[in-house]
Amino acid sequence: MARRDRSCFAALRLADRGTHSREDLRETLGRRSKRAGVRVGFADGVFHTKLYLFESGTQAVAWVGSANATGAGLRGHNEEVLVRIAPAPESVKMYAESAWDRGMDLDQRRQRVNSVPAFFRTGTLYYPPYGVLQKTHNPFRRFVEALPALERRKISAFHSEFAEDEAGIGAFNLDRVFERGQSDEPVVEAAAPQVRFRDYAVETCYGYWVPESLVDEVEDRLRAASADRRAALTRWRDWMSENEEAVAEAYRTYLADARTMLEREGVDWTKYASAALFEGTEEIERRLATLVADLGDDGRLQRHSLAFVAAEVPEIWEDARATADFERSFYDALAIASSGRRWPRAARLILDALGLGSASAAQIENALQVCVRDEYWYEENFVGPDDDGRDS
Repeated sequence: MARRDRSCFAALRLADRGTHSREDLRETLGRRSKRAGVRVGFADGVFHTKLYLFESGTQAVAWVGSANATGAGLRGHNEEVLVRIAPAPESVKMYAESAWDRGMDLDQRRQRVNSVPAFFRTGTLYYPPYGVLQKTHNPFRRFVEALPALERRKISAFHSEFAEDEAGIGAFNLDRVFERGQSDEPVVEAAAPQVRFRDYAVETCYGYWVPESLVDEVEDRLRAASADRRAALTRWRDWMSENEEAVAEAYRTYLADARTMLEREGVDWTKYASAALFEGTEEIERRLATLVADLGDDGRLQRHSLAFVAAEVPEIWEDARATADFERSFYDALAIASSGRRWPRAARLILDALGLGSASAAQIENALQVCVRDEYWYEENFVGPDDDGRDS
């Protein structure tokens, strides 16, 4: 982020994210005005859309789009989009001020990267999303648990076109109803293979740790995966809304299949459940209504569409056990990666910076502790050949 008084604010992504390029920018602006400043922003999303805000007196004009503040970005050499908004809305000006206030001065930024905890803070952690759509329902769990062991052992493998494959009586699965009810590709559940975190990240006990120089590429892939998942969930929701009776009929089939299996195997279920257990559809109708309502809310739909959730590395350094668990998992994952024939990009970036080949977890830990003793080691040296998105 660069600002010259209040006359110009720009939120941009530098082609080279190292400290040298930011200092060069500060020096260049400083030659034009002693009041020019540069800060590093950490808030999610600040550097994806580019914002240029120009103020003169009481007038303000904003340019928003995809063009970087480079010759190629602003002179038409790249295919970029910029939208001019005049006058700039108050919300844009407030956002610019907020982003500036949250940013960190370059000198402060450099002071934070001369220790092992500071090294970990430079990366971003990614977690699987917490909110999971519960698309299954099993009305038989309590019934099976209540059966005596002798009766429970009579239950054979249960097969139904609408049931989960699991021990006992598998749960009713709405996705299977959906897949049987339409001819196109089924809803996409797993976005992780599209992101390929094993290549971009080091897996730790707290999530996938992605080096700073690979975060942008990961974010681009996550956005694409989330868009695919949103489209699939929207399609799933719309089909379910239009085919409630088909879902109820599938549930009746599932209940009948369960009853047939129990009677075939001689399970005396009448002592432990009423016939209503195998007849009513009210429970699945309530579950379906809740799911459709959740996916009809744009905020909830967006949350459920997330492939992974990004977060800062937690401040665990005063908890010796948490620190040990996190660092051990990090070094172990790097050691395993270093022993393979093809190194993942994240592992190669780190190991090359440490000057290591195939190494043990202890060797990697020792090398990192030595390197960060050099002031500003990460900003000066943690730049690898993968930054252009190509394997070396």
